[in-house]
Amino acid sequence: RLLVKAYRMHIGKRFVGQQIQMDRSIEDIRSAKDARMIDLIKSKDEQIRILTEQNHELTSSLDRAEEELTACQVTKATMTKENRALREKNCHLHAKTESSEGHINSMADMESQMETMSTKNAELFRLLEQEEENNEKVAS
Repeated sequence: RLLVKAYRMHIGKRFVGQQIQMDRSIEDIRSAKDARMIDLIKSKDEQIRILTEQNHELTSSLDRAEEELTACQVTKATMTKENRALREKNCHLHAKTESSEGHINSMADMESQMETMSTKNAELFRLLEQEEENNEKVAS
């Protein structure tokens, strides 16, 4: 009996030693797992920080692009308005030019008619002078 008891104690110590070693291994595994989780969380936090920073930069860039777009739209609207005004002025000047050309053509016709009348008047005056000369010769 004593021998059996000693044997059981020996096996029990050995089992307790294995249990202690097993408990340490589980603790090491848990500790390693916790360390990996902490590293993973740190890595994810860093990724979130980087993405947040990039998101902020992209948002700022988008805001600037929208401001430039708005400025371009305002400039385009102003230029469109100026272009319309210039087209209207051009049409007005075109009509005025056509009117002036018509007036010039009319004046040229009048000038031609006046030349013809002047020539006829000169001829009539010459004929009148000849008639007066003939009348003076007949009267003398």
